[in-house]
Parts: sequence; C-alpha cells; structure tokens
Amino acid sequence: MKKLRSMALTLGLAVLLLIHTGSARDTRAALSDDAATLEASEKYNAAQAIGQIRKNVGLSALSQDPNLDEAADNHSTYMEKAALVTFEELPGDALYTGGYPSDRAHYAGYSSPFVMEYDNFRMVSYADFLDWSLKDPYLRTSLLSPQYSGIGFGRSGYYYCMMLGGSGYEGNSLITAYPYAGQEEVPEVELVDLSHVPEGIEGTAGTSVGLPVTIQYYAPQAQDLRFEQIEAQILDSERGKELEFITIAPQDEDGIWNTLILFPTHNYTSSTRYTVSVSFDVYDGDTLLEKIKEKWSFTSVGPDFMGGVRRDTVLRDLMQALHAPQELIDERIASLSEPDSYTTREQAVVWMIDLLNECVPEVMSTITVDYKETYEDINQCEEEARDKVQMAYQMRLIEDQGRGILNPKALMSRAELERILNRLQTRFTPHWTEEEQEPVISNESSPAEESAPPEAPPEDHEAPEGEPSQDSQEEEARPESESEPIEPKPEESSSEPQEESSDEEDISEPESSEEEDK
Repeated sequence: MKKLRSMALTLGLAVLLLIHTGSARDTRAALSDDAATLEASEKYNAAQAIGQIRKNVGLSALSQDPNLDEAADNHSTYMEKAALVTFEELPGDALYTGGYPSDRAHYAGYSSPFVMEYDNFRMVSYADFLDWSLKDPYLRTSLLSPQYSGIGFGRSGYYYCMMLGGSGYEGNSLITAYPYAGQEEVPEVELVDLSHVPEGIEGTAGTSVGLPVTIQYYAPQAQDLRFEQIEAQILDSERGKELEFITIAPQDEDGIWNTLILFPTHNYTSSTRYTVSVSFDVYDGDTLLEKIKEKWSFTSVGPDFMGGVRRDTVLRDLMQALHAPQELIDERIASLSEPDSYTTREQAVVWMIDLLNECVPEVMSTITVDYKETYEDINQCEEEARDKVQMAYQMRLIEDQGRGILNPKALMSRAELERILNRLQTRFTPHWTEEEQEPVISNESSPAEESAPPEAPPEDHEAPEGEPSQDSQEEEARPESESEPIEPKPEESSSEPQEESSDEEDISEPESSEEEDK
C-alpha cells in the first residue's frame, strides 16, 4: 500500500512538474510574442511619423521595408557584439553581413541602389532616434530627400540602426524646407547633440540654440550646385525683431551639396511665430539654373519645453514633492543664493540627492556609488557633484538626453522637472524630524558663477571604455577609398547621388493637412 501511495505521489509530482514546465514555456513564448508585437508597433509608428513630416514638406511618405528592417537589425546586433557604433563591418567579425550599408542592405534582399544608414547608441526609442536626426541639419537632409522611398529600423541592446533606401529622383526641380510652413512647437537644440557645430557659433556643451532652418534644392542631373546672391531673414513676427544666424551654403562645407542652412546663434523666444524669407540664385557649375524666392512661417515651442526654471522654484518644488515641513522650505529658500537665476540639470540633481539623504537615509545608505556604467559626460560635472549625479543615474531618477548624455550644464526645463517630481512622489516615503536641521543644500554649479574646468574623476570613476558616439554614413555604392575608422560624431558622406530634380514649388502650408491629420 505504501508502495502504491509512493508511486502515485511520484506520478503526481511528475505531472505537476510537466504542467509547470509547460506553463513556464508558454509564459516565455507569450512574453516573447508581446515583445515582438511591441517592437513591430514601434517601428510602424516611427515610419508613420516621418512619413507625415515628409508629406508636410511636400514629399511622399516612406514605406516600411522588411528587407531594410532586417539589414538594420543585423547591423545593430553586429554593433552590440563589437561594442562599437560604426557604419563599417569587418570581414571575419562575428555577425558580419557586409562591409558597408549598401552591402548589408543587398545581403538582406534589398535591391534599390541608394542606401543611407544612421547609427546611434542609447536612444530612448525609434521615435527619439528620428527626433535626434531631424534636429541635426546635417543629418536631416537625407530623411527629407525625394530620392528615398523606404525605411527600416533595428536595435540590439543600446545600439540603434536606421536605414533609408530608394531608386533616386528624376522629377522636376523641387524645394523642401524644415521647419516646414505652419509647423508648431519647433524646439531648441543642444549644441552637444549636433554632429557638427559651424564656426561662429559660440557656447559650451550646455548651450542651446533655435532649431537650424534648412532649405534643400533638387535638380535633375545637377553635379556642382552652389547658391549665390543669398538674402535671408528669420523675423520674430510679433516683435518685429530679427533673429541672428549664420548662413551655410553648399559651396561652404562638404556634405551639404544641395542645402542652405540658416543656423541661429541664439535660442528662439518661446511660443513665438517666426517668418523666414529667403532668396538666392542656383548655379550648377557656371550655369544659372533658377532664381529662388520663398517665404513661410513656423511657431516655436512653449516655455515648458525650453530651458529655464528659477532656482527657488526648483528647490521649493523638490522639497514639496518630498513633503518637507513648510518652515524648513521657507528657511532653505531664504538662504538660497541667486534665487531668480535659472537652474542647471546638475544643480537640480545635487539638490534632489541632498534632500533624499535627509528624508530617506535608510534608502540612500543602501546605494553604493559605482561608475561601471555612467553618463558619457559625467566628467563635465563639478568634482564634488559627481557622486551625487552618479547616484541619480543608478537610481534612474533623471533621464539622459539621448546617447547616455546628461548635459549637466544645460538648463532644467519645466517639463523635465515635472517628471522628476512625479518620480519622487511615487517612489519614496519621506520622514522629516521635527528638530531644527542644519541646511545641507549646496549651491554649487550656480549658472552665474564661473566654474573651474572640470577635472577627470579618479581612475576607478572613469566612464566605461568602448561606449561610442553616434555615426551615420551614406553611399551610392561601396566607396573604394574609405578605410578610415568612423569619426565619433555623425556625418553624412558627400557621396550622396547627384541625380536630383527640379521645378520650383512654393513652400506653403500643406493644403489638406487637416484631412491628413485625421
């Protein structure tokens, strides 16, 4: 009888184990299916987003191409394996699918001759990847080029790849402009996020300027475009004040063979309508092709998304989010230096960590500062602030601005502060003593104070090796002479096909934008 019971128990355990194992396998499969669905949905949404922007500038949308998706997935996996952002793959390396973008696209079954690739690191999403590319005037041009008709996305770990493909453009002459006519919420851009900052643009890594304006001209068979007799203006329509900018024409820099860039030297005023007026003569070599004259308007983003929140406001909001006694808040604000100046991202993080050390010491005492993973620009923080910034990184209390960059000297925006306040309110249960406390809020990194050059952290505090920068490369076919390693900042190759197009089109607000939006 005991033997029968034992056999029955063993059989029952075996059945339970089989059921449990099958259930776990089914759960993993379901999770995998969900992840694949989310990935496909994110790719689709990103393709739709850039498609709508292209329609707004007068171009056809880009179709999501499965072969370009596969090529982008393959290359992002290669980059993760190599721990390197690069447009070039080396024969013999693991996961090699082709030396250059067109090789990898053809390997994946893509047959059109023109291929453009964008590579980057530590982006938030495909939408963030697109947004970063559109903000950079040197990378934007291909996304808004009529010669491309397809797009693909891929990522592996922190590594992102985006590929464009097409058969060229043989139509009439064509002009596109970005920001486009009627565009709203046109943002600022941090200089540190750009692949190239032209001479004459002053500022530190934390400086932001208005989004550069690009005017692209396409003409059939044009080989050597240059723009002459350039007259341009960016006017604050409400105040009648001109915005200062630097003009960059195709003959001024390599890589922008068909593009005029108006690069602001300062930021836009928030929620302001700007009118762009531009005229120039287009030459192909010594031949005058066309006289261009265009005028359109766009509106800058609101103040919540531009840097600039007062120091007293940031400190007060942080303390209120952590339920500090009002008497203590008033005391800290009264002793704060330069309360009406703006707050940097670094200063906000220092205050936040100081406050958490006061009101949740039992939580903070469990955090061991470890620089094995950190922000790419941690060395730009003041030495006494680095450990606190690193703690915020490890606790995921503040987002980077893409590619692992904190941009500590940039100003904190209201929208970003709101996200931090929400995290503090939902993640911590603070407790403050009733006894009078010595202020521990530091005033370092005041924007008005001139700080010493940042010192490198100790050797054991260095950022991890091999964390790369963004990169992009465009080509018609495999370059014969390109063997140099990719530069750390993204640049578009000047080998973009010269077979572009023409017939002048006025830049005006899309006629049926409301229907398209619906």
